Amino acid sequence: MVLIEHVGDYADEPAISSFVRRAFDLDPEIPDYIRNGPAGRLIVLKPNWVQESHEFEPDLWEPVITHPALVLAVASYVAELAQQDATIAICDA
Repeated sequence: MVLIEHVGDYADEPAISSFVRRAFDLDPEIPDYIRNGPAGRLIVLKPNWVQESHEFEPDLWEPVITHPALVLAVASYVAELAQQDATIAICDA
């Protein structure tokens, strides 16, 4: 799912939360699965936390970092949907 939308400021938590909810609404199966998935499940959130450059070839990668406010908004909404019946892990490969 992809949603591109302008949000004026990452400090605007209500706007970020509203954006996240609209993104999840694009595919209702995702919130439904989170709400009704197996008890005690593990939900893994994988934001983009790529280092600024490749260790040995600095020109190889460009930085791609998901803003922490967006990560927090997604984790909060997933926790709300899971109704305290899941473990949520935030990790990167």
